[in-house]
Amino acid sequence: MPDAEPLPPPDNALHDARHPTPSAQALQPAALPPPRPDRRAGRPWGPWATAGWTVLLLVVWYALQFGLALAAGVVLVIAEAAFGTATIHSFYANNRGLVSVAMLLAAAMPTLGLVLLLSTVRGMSIRQYLALTRPTPKETFGWLMGCLALIVTMDIGLRLAGINPVTDYEVTLYTTTPALPLLFALVVLAPVLEETWWRGFVYRGLAASKAGPLGAVLLTAVPFALMHTQYEWPHRLTVLGIGLYLAAVRWRSGSTVLAMFCHAAINVFYFASTATEVHWLR
Repeated sequence: MPDAEPLPPPDNALHDARHPTPSAQALQPAALPPPRPDRRAGRPWGPWATAGWTVLLLVVWYALQFGLALAAGVVLVIAEAAFGTATIHSFYANNRGLVSVAMLLAAAMPTLGLVLLLSTVRGMSIRQYLALTRPTPKETFGWLMGCLALIVTMDIGLRLAGINPVTDYEVTLYTTTPALPLLFALVVLAPVLEETWWRGFVYRGLAASKAGPLGAVLLTAVPFALMHTQYEWPHRLTVLGIGLYLAAVRWRSGSTVLAMFCHAAINVFYFASTATEVHWLR
Protein backbone atom coordinates (compact mmCIF):
# COMPACT_ATOMS: atom_id res chain seq x y z
CA MET A 1 0.00 0.00 0.00
CA PRO A 2 1.56 3.28 -1.01
CA ASP A 3 2.47 5.76 1.67
CA ALA A 4 -0.19 8.36 2.34
CA GLU A 5 0.63 11.80 0.99
CA PRO A 6 1.43 14.16 3.83
CA LEU A 7 -1.24 16.66 4.65
CA PRO A 8 -0.52 20.31 3.83
CA PRO A 9 0.34 22.52 6.80
CA PRO A 10 -2.49 24.50 8.31
CA ASP A 11 -3.12 28.02 7.17
CA ASN A 12 -1.79 29.56 10.37
CA ALA A 13 1.49 27.64 9.93
CA LEU A 14 1.90 29.01 6.41
CA HIS A 15 1.17 32.50 7.76
CA ASP A 16 3.77 32.05 10.49
CA ALA A 17 6.36 30.84 7.94
CA ARG A 18 5.81 33.79 5.61
CA HIS A 19 5.50 36.33 8.49
CA PRO A 20 7.75 35.16 11.31
CA THR A 21 6.80 36.09 14.84
CA PRO A 22 8.67 39.22 15.95
CA SER A 23 11.21 38.79 18.67
CA ALA A 24 10.56 39.85 22.23
CA GLN A 25 12.78 42.86 21.69
CA ALA A 26 10.72 43.97 18.70
CA LEU A 27 7.56 43.64 20.79
CA GLN A 28 8.82 46.29 23.24
CA PRO A 29 7.26 49.74 22.84
CA ALA A 30 9.19 52.32 20.90
CA ALA A 31 11.49 54.49 22.96
CA LEU A 32 9.89 57.73 24.13
CA PRO A 33 11.41 61.01 22.99
CA PRO A 34 13.87 62.50 25.48
CA PRO A 35 12.25 64.80 28.05
CA ARG A 36 12.58 68.49 27.65
CA PRO A 37 15.36 70.09 29.69
CA ASP A 38 14.25 71.08 33.16
CA ARG A 39 14.28 74.83 33.62
CA ARG A 40 15.44 74.27 37.16
CA ALA A 41 18.69 72.79 35.85
CA GLY A 42 20.04 76.23 34.93
CA ARG A 43 22.85 78.05 36.70
CA PRO A 44 22.78 81.51 38.27
CA TRP A 45 24.88 84.39 37.02
CA GLY A 46 28.52 84.17 38.02
CA PRO A 47 30.00 86.54 40.64
CA TRP A 48 31.44 89.03 38.15
CA ALA A 49 28.29 89.06 36.05
CA THR A 50 26.23 89.52 39.21
CA ALA A 51 28.46 92.43 40.26
CA GLY A 52 28.17 93.98 36.81
CA TRP A 53 24.41 93.69 36.74
CA THR A 54 24.25 95.13 40.26
CA VAL A 55 26.20 98.21 39.12
CA LEU A 56 23.79 98.57 36.20
CA LEU A 57 20.81 98.29 38.56
CA LEU A 58 22.29 101.00 40.78
CA VAL A 59 22.82 103.24 37.76
CA VAL A 60 19.22 102.68 36.65
CA TRP A 61 17.94 103.27 40.18
CA TYR A 62 19.72 106.58 40.68
CA ALA A 63 19.22 107.74 37.10
CA LEU A 64 15.47 107.24 37.42
CA GLN A 65 15.39 109.18 40.68
CA PHE A 66 17.51 111.98 39.23
CA GLY A 67 15.32 112.16 36.13
CA LEU A 68 12.15 112.21 38.19
CA ALA A 69 13.57 114.90 40.49
CA LEU A 70 14.51 116.99 37.44
CA ALA A 71 11.03 116.56 35.97
CA ALA A 72 9.48 117.49 39.32
CA GLY A 73 11.63 120.62 39.41
CA VAL A 74 10.42 121.66 35.97
CA VAL A 75 6.82 121.11 37.05
CA LEU A 76 7.40 123.22 40.17
CA VAL A 77 8.83 126.09 38.12
CA ILE A 78 5.85 126.02 35.77
CA ALA A 79 3.44 125.80 38.72
CA GLU A 80 5.13 128.72 40.46
CA ALA A 81 4.68 130.84 37.35
CA ALA A 82 1.00 129.91 37.21
CA PHE A 83 -0.02 129.89 40.87
CA GLY A 84 2.65 131.90 42.65
CA THR A 85 5.83 130.88 44.42
CA ALA A 86 4.42 131.04 47.96
CA THR A 87 1.52 128.72 47.14
CA ILE A 88 3.70 126.07 45.49
CA HIS A 89 6.33 126.22 48.22
CA SER A 90 3.62 125.76 50.83
CA PHE A 91 2.15 122.80 48.94
CA TYR A 92 5.54 121.14 48.55
CA ALA A 93 6.48 121.71 52.20
CA ASN A 94 3.25 120.08 53.36
CA ASN A 95 3.53 117.13 50.95
CA ARG A 96 7.26 116.59 50.63
CA GLY A 97 7.08 113.02 51.89
CA LEU A 98 4.21 112.15 49.57
CA VAL A 99 6.21 113.44 46.60
CA SER A 100 9.18 111.33 47.72
CA VAL A 101 7.02 108.20 48.02
CA ALA A 102 5.55 108.81 44.55
CA MET A 103 9.04 109.18 43.06
CA LEU A 104 10.20 106.06 44.91
CA LEU A 105 7.33 104.07 43.45
CA ALA A 106 8.01 105.35 39.94
CA ALA A 107 11.70 104.42 40.18
CA ALA A 108 11.11 101.09 41.95
CA MET A 109 8.87 99.46 39.37
CA PRO A 110 11.33 99.56 36.41
CA THR A 111 14.18 98.49 38.71
CA LEU A 112 12.19 95.56 40.06
CA GLY A 113 11.17 94.61 36.52
CA LEU A 114 14.83 94.52 35.46
CA VAL A 115 15.71 92.31 38.42
CA LEU A 116 12.95 89.87 37.47
CA LEU A 117 14.06 89.89 33.84
CA LEU A 118 17.68 89.11 34.76
CA SER A 119 16.44 86.24 36.92
CA THR A 120 14.63 84.52 34.03
CA VAL A 121 17.40 84.21 31.44
CA ARG A 122 19.60 81.62 33.17
CA GLY A 123 17.32 78.62 32.78
CA MET A 124 15.87 78.86 36.29
CA SER A 125 12.40 79.79 37.42
CA ILE A 126 11.99 83.17 39.11
CA ARG A 127 10.78 81.41 42.25
CA GLN A 128 13.92 79.29 42.45
CA TYR A 129 16.39 81.99 41.45
CA LEU A 130 15.04 84.52 43.95
CA ALA A 131 14.18 81.93 46.64
CA LEU A 132 10.53 82.99 46.77
CA THR A 133 9.53 80.13 49.05
CA ARG A 134 7.04 80.31 51.89
CA PRO A 135 8.62 79.96 55.33
CA THR A 136 7.13 77.87 58.09
CA PRO A 137 5.27 79.61 60.95
CA LYS A 138 7.87 78.42 63.45
CA GLU A 139 10.89 79.87 61.66
CA THR A 140 8.94 83.04 60.83
CA PHE A 141 8.22 83.61 64.52
CA GLY A 142 11.79 82.87 65.53
CA TRP A 143 13.42 85.20 63.00
CA LEU A 144 10.91 87.98 63.71
CA MET A 145 11.71 87.80 67.42
CA GLY A 146 15.39 87.91 66.53
CA CYS A 147 15.05 91.05 64.40
CA LEU A 148 12.99 92.70 67.13
CA ALA A 149 15.77 92.02 69.63
CA LEU A 150 18.34 93.37 67.15
CA ILE A 151 16.66 96.69 66.43
CA VAL A 152 15.78 97.32 70.09
CA THR A 153 19.42 96.69 71.00
CA MET A 154 20.66 99.05 68.28
CA ASP A 155 18.10 101.67 69.30
CA ILE A 156 19.28 101.56 72.92
CA GLY A 157 22.91 101.63 71.82
CA LEU A 158 22.41 104.81 69.78
CA ARG A 159 20.61 106.52 72.66
CA LEU A 160 23.38 105.59 75.10
CA ALA A 161 25.87 107.11 72.64
CA GLY A 162 23.87 110.35 72.64
CA ILE A 163 22.47 109.83 69.13
CA ASN A 164 18.76 110.03 68.44
CA PRO A 165 17.82 106.86 66.50
CA VAL A 166 15.00 108.78 64.78
CA THR A 167 16.48 110.93 62.02
CA ASP A 168 15.22 114.26 60.68
CA TYR A 169 14.55 112.52 57.37
CA GLU A 170 12.19 110.07 59.05
CA VAL A 171 10.42 112.86 60.89
CA THR A 172 9.93 114.83 57.65
CA LEU A 173 8.69 111.73 55.88
CA TYR A 174 6.25 110.96 58.69
CA THR A 175 4.86 114.48 59.03
CA THR A 176 4.42 115.19 55.29
CA THR A 177 3.06 111.85 54.04
CA PRO A 178 -0.45 110.45 54.64
CA ALA A 179 -0.34 107.31 56.75
CA LEU A 180 -1.64 104.90 54.08
CA PRO A 181 0.88 105.76 51.30
CA LEU A 182 3.70 105.84 53.84
CA LEU A 183 2.81 102.42 55.28
CA PHE A 184 2.53 101.02 51.74
CA ALA A 185 6.04 102.27 50.97
CA LEU A 186 7.46 100.93 54.25
CA VAL A 187 5.65 97.61 54.53
CA VAL A 188 5.27 96.57 50.87
CA LEU A 189 7.32 98.59 48.40
CA ALA A 190 10.70 98.83 50.16
CA PRO A 191 10.80 95.22 51.49
CA VAL A 192 9.73 93.68 48.17
CA LEU A 193 12.12 95.75 46.04
CA GLU A 194 15.19 95.65 48.28
CA GLU A 195 14.91 92.00 49.34
CA THR A 196 14.21 90.82 45.80
CA TRP A 197 17.22 92.82 44.63
CA TRP A 198 19.81 92.18 47.35
CA ARG A 199 18.82 89.01 49.20
CA GLY A 200 17.24 87.48 46.10
CA PHE A 201 19.20 88.33 42.95
CA VAL A 202 22.58 89.47 44.28
CA TYR A 203 22.77 86.86 47.04
CA ARG A 204 22.02 84.03 44.60
CA GLY A 205 24.89 84.91 42.27
CA LEU A 206 27.42 85.42 45.06
CA ALA A 207 26.44 82.42 47.18
CA ALA A 208 26.90 80.10 44.19
CA SER A 209 30.48 81.38 43.69
CA LYS A 210 33.65 80.78 45.69
CA ALA A 211 32.49 83.46 48.12
CA GLY A 212 29.87 81.03 49.40
CA PRO A 213 26.87 81.91 51.57
CA LEU A 214 28.95 83.66 54.25
CA GLY A 215 30.67 85.83 51.65
CA ALA A 216 27.30 86.61 50.10
CA VAL A 217 26.00 87.75 53.51
CA LEU A 218 28.85 90.26 53.85
CA LEU A 219 28.95 91.39 50.22
CA THR A 220 25.23 92.15 50.07
CA ALA A 221 25.02 93.99 53.40
CA VAL A 222 27.73 96.59 52.69
CA PRO A 223 26.34 98.11 49.46
CA PHE A 224 22.84 97.81 50.91
CA ALA A 225 23.94 100.12 53.75
CA LEU A 226 25.84 102.50 51.46
CA MET A 227 22.87 103.06 49.16
CA HIS A 228 20.84 104.51 52.06
CA THR A 229 22.30 107.94 51.47
CA GLN A 230 19.47 109.69 53.34
CA TYR A 231 21.07 108.70 56.67
CA GLU A 232 24.16 109.90 58.49
CA TRP A 233 26.99 107.44 59.15
CA PRO A 234 25.90 106.30 62.65
CA HIS A 235 22.51 105.37 61.26
CA ARG A 236 24.07 103.68 58.23
CA LEU A 237 25.89 101.40 60.65
CA THR A 238 22.51 100.30 61.97
CA VAL A 239 21.40 99.71 58.37
CA LEU A 240 24.54 97.59 57.94
CA GLY A 241 23.56 95.51 60.96
CA ILE A 242 20.06 95.11 59.56
CA GLY A 243 21.48 94.10 56.18
CA LEU A 244 23.67 91.45 57.80
CA TYR A 245 20.70 90.08 59.71
CA LEU A 246 18.44 89.96 56.66
CA ALA A 247 21.14 88.21 54.65
CA ALA A 248 21.53 85.69 57.48
CA VAL A 249 17.77 85.12 57.35
CA ARG A 250 18.05 84.42 53.63
CA TRP A 251 20.98 82.06 54.17
CA ARG A 252 19.68 80.01 57.05
CA SER A 253 16.02 79.83 56.02
CA GLY A 254 16.53 79.66 52.26
CA SER A 255 13.63 82.09 51.82
CA THR A 256 13.71 85.65 50.53
CA VAL A 257 10.04 85.92 51.50
CA LEU A 258 11.01 85.56 55.16
CA ALA A 259 13.58 88.33 54.70
CA MET A 260 10.77 90.50 53.30
CA PHE A 261 8.65 89.80 56.41
CA CYS A 262 11.54 90.78 58.70
CA HIS A 263 12.27 93.90 56.65
CA ALA A 264 8.63 94.96 56.85
CA ALA A 265 8.58 94.35 60.62
CA ILE A 266 11.71 96.49 61.07
CA ASN A 267 10.13 99.32 59.08
CA VAL A 268 6.95 99.12 61.15
CA PHE A 269 9.07 99.41 64.30
CA TYR A 270 10.77 102.54 62.99
CA PHE A 271 7.41 103.95 61.89
CA ALA A 272 6.13 103.53 65.45
CA SER A 273 9.37 104.94 66.86
CA THR A 274 9.05 108.02 64.64
CA ALA A 275 5.41 108.49 65.63
CA THR A 276 6.43 108.31 69.29
CA GLU A 277 9.20 110.86 68.67
CA VAL A 278 6.87 113.30 66.88
CA HIS A 279 3.82 113.10 69.14
CA TRP A 280 5.31 112.48 72.58
CA LEU A 281 9.06 113.11 72.83
CA ARG A 282 9.05 116.37 70.87
